[in-house]
Amino acid sequence: LNPEKIKEINLKNNKLLARDLTCFSNFVNLEKISVDGSFYGSLEPLKNLTKLKFITIAGTNIDRGLEYLPIGVKSTGLIRTGFCPPSLHPSYENLGCKKIFKQLEKYTELTVKYLSSYQFDGNEGLIASYSEDRALDAWRIEN
Repeated sequence: LNPEKIKEINLKNNKLLARDLTCFSNFVNLEKISVDGSFYGSLEPLKNLTKLKFITIAGTNIDRGLEYLPIGVKSTGLIRTGFCPPSLHPSYENLGCKKIFKQLEKYTELTVKYLSSYQFDGNEGLIASYSEDRALDAWRIEN
């Protein structure tokens, strides 16, 4: 296995033992990575993966290191679009990824791409689409 040739890794729904993200630090051409609950700790091991665009950490205990994400990362997979205000999936409430969601939450609310109202079965509400990449950019500027 040559880590320099791998562009995408999907480890969702795996049976791996708990570990941090250090094992991915040599995958220099990685563009997309999805991990699940067996991962914990910081995003820092990914700081030199300059080609990384998408990372899915929803459902993990990764709880810090947002400042280390490469500038090209557009999504963390944490923001549920279509909800107003943006929300974290309820099953992630007690996981470490909630801390990163909380860091992005206020910036996400500022990046509504479109907002529309709906009526269904006598209920009214709002449907919103958020721009997580803009939220990440805003967070980076302020932090």
